[in-house]
Amino acid sequence: MYASTLVLKAGAQCGSPARWDLCGGPLERVVPTAIFSEDPHVVGTALYDEIVELGYGQSYSSFTRNLRQRELRPKCLSCLGVKSRYTIEINHPPGEEIQFDFTEFPSSPLGPKTSVLVGTLAFSSKARCQIVESQSRGHLIHAIHAICLKLGGTARIWRFDNMAAIRDVYGKQINEVILQAAKYYGVEVVTCGAYSPQRKGVVEKFNHYLAQRWWRTAQLDNHINAQESLDRFCIKVADKRRRPAERLLSIGITPELDSRDRYITPTVAELGLYEKLKAIPAKPFPTTVEVKRIVSQSSLVAYLGNYYSVPLGHLGKQLTIIHHISTDTIDISTKDVGIIATHTLMHPGSKLIKRSDEHRRELERSIFSKGVPRRPHHKKANIAISERSKLEAEALRSNAGDNSIVGYLIQCLILSKQSTTT
Repeated sequence: MYASTLVLKAGAQCGSPARWDLCGGPLERVVPTAIFSEDPHVVGTALYDEIVELGYGQSYSSFTRNLRQRELRPKCLSCLGVKSRYTIEINHPPGEEIQFDFTEFPSSPLGPKTSVLVGTLAFSSKARCQIVESQSRGHLIHAIHAICLKLGGTARIWRFDNMAAIRDVYGKQINEVILQAAKYYGVEVVTCGAYSPQRKGVVEKFNHYLAQRWWRTAQLDNHINAQESLDRFCIKVADKRRRPAERLLSIGITPELDSRDRYITPTVAELGLYEKLKAIPAKPFPTTVEVKRIVSQSSLVAYLGNYYSVPLGHLGKQLTIIHHISTDTIDISTKDVGIIATHTLMHPGSKLIKRSDEHRRELERSIFSKGVPRRPHHKKANIAISERSKLEAEALRSNAGDNSIVGYLIQCLILSKQSTTT
């Protein structure tokens, strides 16, 4: 019973409303008070209904006031958030750790939701970002390679939170593909515990900074222009942030003094010079990236700022583009047939059209073989009934009630279809 959390004063009797109190009494006179420790969110009305049956005669407001004043309901540590927990500074040696995290932005010209992978070096807070179309495992590995190229190398440890792309199907262990990618780059993968964002606070803080300083005022026309704007922001704005002088002191370097004998705080770019990053392979880890695209009227699909042709007959359909990262080729496939076209990837953002000769001949044959298109029919035109239609109607009247009428109608439909095709 929830009422077991309430305690009677020594000498109080049940059924005596005036003797009820919410203050604790001797343990031998009470039931163990464990309900709040098991469920600190139990509603006060549930407790009040039970103690009224036991003889409590005061109002509900008095009951809740005593609960608050005597602090009988404990604080739920799981719901208080990070601010209620203890924190401590974590010393990150240069080149030891890079923290990755996905951050999502709301609706924009890029689409209903924009995902950005942020990679931040823990020592210098130097960050680079990559816009991705989804948070799949293939997009994650491809974006990590792009970020490491922009940083000039990779740290010894990759730290993630419990994102779905990192974990296996059961969500308990790191996915085998991620472990193979880490082995390919010669790094170690470490994940944070659940509900502990302060363990990778460097990238979490940069996510907030990125949303306020870049996203709110960025000119977003398409993914290519948005990525270029994001790269410029990271170099020209984010790298000029000042960091505490203690970071240089932690590696045995004494910062310069200003006119007031105070340490000159280094910038993120200056701290980044002390990062000891490992070189990454020339080619990214062999993986695939899949995206959905709609076929245009020109039998083209768009990918990374360029357009690629598909066979005739897929206008308006949704196709899947499979990008083979290590081979620089893309396959275009459908659910029913499978792969219908293969192209070599062009330089992103070139706005070029890559159409195979076969696809061009098919499209030209389909367009020019039909000749000059006719003028569309007028919606309010008066079309007189032809003599053939009158004869068919007369035949239907004469054969009314006959079972052969169904067959006759089918023959009429076949003849009309043949006449329209010829």
